[in-house]
Amino acid sequence: MIRHLFIRRLISLITVLVFTFVFLGACAGETDMNTDNQKAESSNSLFDNNRSEDDSPSDKDKAESGNGLSIENSDFSEVDTDENGNNPDKNEAAVSLAEGSGSKKDKDENKNQEDNKTDITDDTNVESDKNINDRVIEHIDDDVEGLTGALAFVRRLRLGWNLGNTMDATNNSSGGANLKLESSWCGVKTTPEMIDTLKEAGIKSIRVPVSWHNHVDKDYNIDEAWLARVKEIVDYIIDRDMYCIINIHHDNSKEFVYPTSEYLDQSKKYVGRIWEQVGEKFRDYDDHLIFESLNEPRLVGTTNEWYLSNNEICKDAVRCINELNQLFVDTIRMQGGNNSERYLLVPGYAAQWGAATDDAFVIPNDTAENKILIEVHAYSPENFALTAPTESSSTDVFDETSGKSIAGINSMVTKLKSVFIDKGIGVVIDEFGSRDKDGNTDARVNHAAFYVKKAREYGITCFWWDNNIFSGSGERFGIFDRKSNTVRKPEIMQALVDNCGNR
Repeated sequence: MIRHLFIRRLISLITVLVFTFVFLGACAGETDMNTDNQKAESSNSLFDNNRSEDDSPSDKDKAESGNGLSIENSDFSEVDTDENGNNPDKNEAAVSLAEGSGSKKDKDENKNQEDNKTDITDDTNVESDKNINDRVIEHIDDDVEGLTGALAFVRRLRLGWNLGNTMDATNNSSGGANLKLESSWCGVKTTPEMIDTLKEAGIKSIRVPVSWHNHVDKDYNIDEAWLARVKEIVDYIIDRDMYCIINIHHDNSKEFVYPTSEYLDQSKKYVGRIWEQVGEKFRDYDDHLIFESLNEPRLVGTTNEWYLSNNEICKDAVRCINELNQLFVDTIRMQGGNNSERYLLVPGYAAQWGAATDDAFVIPNDTAENKILIEVHAYSPENFALTAPTESSSTDVFDETSGKSIAGINSMVTKLKSVFIDKGIGVVIDEFGSRDKDGNTDARVNHAAFYVKKAREYGITCFWWDNNIFSGSGERFGIFDRKSNTVRKPEIMQALVDNCGNR
């Protein structure tokens, strides 16, 4: 009896032990399975975090033109982009840009501005541009540590402003001083007090566009009083430890500067003679003064005025611009003094970035080392920044989270960086801005902030185009009211200052 009881208890104990081992084994298996599932979920989360927030991009940009000389009459289909303006499926995308705009008095407001096609993939910008205004960009101020030559110089320019519709104003007269032209478009003469106010607002550099053809005789000798007035304004700027750019501006015509083989000799005579005199006048100024070869050289009055096609006429125009830029550099360097080492700005066709980054554009040979800078004008996106509000394509909205708003800007700075900046060549966008479209100030503030911060991140300094226009149906780019000597659009000015560096 006792033996049977012992055997039953032993069997029960063995049964318990067996069930215990089975139970523990099952638990261990379940634990391993949960661990594997967690690893899989973790892996999927990391993968998802490397994608855009929206796997179905909603923003599209339609191409309207080609990049430089590479495309003629191209008809691109719409290209999908993500919310940051990048194309997740293609290496190249066509975007609508405002490369060579800069339409002031001499431009048709209803022109069909044609733009460029470039790769908008930005491998250097891993972080989303959605939060660009919240990020701190390295070297956003004037710290030039690690930078040398032209790149350091461009950073020191910090923030620029254009004295537009002033010394660039023109009329049908010829010869003599014509000093009244200074105020004929903007309504007021420039004063030292204006420069003081601009400097206090945060402007570091001022571009003074100058048209010369109303102030020369038949041999292109500049009237002494006009040249003296240009010098006086330059001195207002230089004396305040600011940088200044002067150029040949609204002289784009067959009588003066026209980039075709037929008019090349005439153009060389004019460009050479103007820079002989201007260079000599300022030869002893230090590097606070920059010379700019030409403003937007182009085939005025033709279907290609704002669209660089792949035809022989455009190819000829580019070759002529290359020669005129080389003549400009040679003329200045031969004068000696500080002109032998002065920084010089040169444009591509119409100052478009697509033309400058095209292989047909040639940077002039120079006896000075790393003293050639690339001039670019870009009112981008064009439908927001430049297109008249009466046009059907116009928009008064800029959204820095939308590819439709920022793709053109991203594309431009990425291309300029790869072609020039990565090689140590400085780039200056010395015309940009956005016109007032009946009170869209908040959008203009967002645009100004995004534009200059993105440009500075890529090593580019920008100059706002200001034509002193605040009312009417024209291009209202004014932010500084010269008549009252006040910043009329303080929100925009502050956005520019805050996003390009400390004062």
